[in-house]
Amino acid sequence: MLIKPKSRSTRGYTIYAVAGTILESVFLLVVLLVILPLFNINLEWWIVTAIVVIELGISVFTYLMGRRALSKSIVYGSDSMIGCVGIVSSTLDPTGYIKIRGELWKAACKGKIEAGTEVLVTDMVGMKLLVIPHINSDSSKRN
Repeated sequence: MLIKPKSRSTRGYTIYAVAGTILESVFLLVVLLVILPLFNINLEWWIVTAIVVIELGISVFTYLMGRRALSKSIVYGSDSMIGCVGIVSSTLDPTGYIKIRGELWKAACKGKIEAGTEVLVTDMVGMKLLVIPHINSDSSKRN
């Protein structure tokens, strides 16, 4: 059975991201407007503005990437392998090994499949994957 829990809440992440961005901006302004002038380094107003805008842009980008990662559903369990495409590591005749997601898995098929061939996982019995030769298509899960 494929288990797909709800995606994680991003409310806490948003609160921390906003608080962190405010603290970063205040610290940056203190450095640019208070500490640097102590060393006779005076920046034009447009340079300070550009630095703050760049910092805010980086913060927005990292926030969006983090929120996107946290909002994805987690897929786990043995059924998460079904539909994955792998590469035969040792000839399947009818059993052998395939590589999926960087891991070697014992696999079985009907007939013989040579090493280097792409295979599609159709089922899982215990810890053995049942596979068929894969016909290339963009809609499959590539791993």
